[in-house]
Amino acid sequence: MEDKTFAQMKSEMAALWNGQIKDSLPKYNIERKKSIPVLFFAITGGIAFMLVFILGPFGDIKGMPIILFFLVVYSIVAIKLSSWLSKKLNINNSDIEADAELKLKNKFMLQFLQIFLTRPTWAKGQDTDNKELFEYMKNKKGDNILNRMVYSQIDDIVRGFYKGVDIRILEIKGNPINLTSIIQMIICTFLFVCCGGGCLIGIIFVIFTFGACFLHFTYGQVGDYIIIGIASFLAILIGISVLIQLMAQFKGIVIEIDMNKKVTGHTFFIEKAITSKNIPINMKGFQSVKLEHSTFAQNYNIYSTNQVEARYILTPSFMERIKALDFAFKAKCVRGSFRGNQLTLVIHTNKDLFSMGSLLRNSTIKDFEILYDEMISVLQIVDELKLNEHTGL
Repeated sequence: MEDKTFAQMKSEMAALWNGQIKDSLPKYNIERKKSIPVLFFAITGGIAFMLVFILGPFGDIKGMPIILFFLVVYSIVAIKLSSWLSKKLNINNSDIEADAELKLKNKFMLQFLQIFLTRPTWAKGQDTDNKELFEYMKNKKGDNILNRMVYSQIDDIVRGFYKGVDIRILEIKGNPINLTSIIQMIICTFLFVCCGGGCLIGIIFVIFTFGACFLHFTYGQVGDYIIIGIASFLAILIGISVLIQLMAQFKGIVIEIDMNKKVTGHTFFIEKAITSKNIPINMKGFQSVKLEHSTFAQNYNIYSTNQVEARYILTPSFMERIKALDFAFKAKCVRGSFRGNQLTLVIHTNKDLFSMGSLLRNSTIKDFEILYDEMISVLQIVDELKLNEHTGL
């Protein structure tokens, strides 16, 4: 089959939009908004439940018992109502936002991918076996470009061929901010403070905790002041934990491209920013690579086990393609690894990708134009490095 040009792809994209997607969107936009009440009651019920614990120590203030009673009742009613509505409307209550978009993707995603790839496949990551996902993430550590994650989940999985080159795109969400991860962050940060900041802090904290409980039951008000102090300490601890996690968590895509050629060494590049601080890197055998392309070198640390090969791979034109990926995906950073016969690109966006709209706004042609630009940017990497050719580097 003859390879398509980018002009042909653009023409097919216009035909798909005008022929099918444009007239179908109003129906999907209306159906998606049915999920809004489910989300509203789930969020407000959860907030009310948390407020009970936050305001609980101030229960002796005038009028507070009535407020606490209202919050308890509302949280129970709201969460139950959210669950009832999700069942009645057949909505996945564990991921309302994704479920609202799923029907649209089921209808159009494969047709969209056929514009760019031959033999394309698309699947949702929750269908992936947990053991298989764990092994995949473990193997990816060897590339030295993926963040350490408390846990991770794969959302969209895209696979297909472009000019005979096997391309796999996986959308990964690592350690998102939710109740479970916040608890994990508190424990990890507390252990870090105790071990990294000195065990004395941990001992003092434990003494204060037991002391506050003793004073509360023995002297009443004095103990309450100390409890408020400990609560403030915990609030600061949570705030620091969440801030660190927001800066260092990973949310984006991993692009794997099989090259019809093989490199003898291992070359990788990562951004000079806080987002790269929690990447587990094994530097054994690697040396820093200095390049003449000053802009790229200013923003990235480059390492390789083969200096000559690294300079051959990281040409100025390839670096421009990396900048184009950065622009197309509106990325916080783009990382890359050349190892064996595989190029792996990690694009850290901190947002949902392969999106055809969101819960609170209608899908428009803009959503599909963004998707189109993202896919074209990936294919241009294959063309730039001539990855379809069987020549050596």
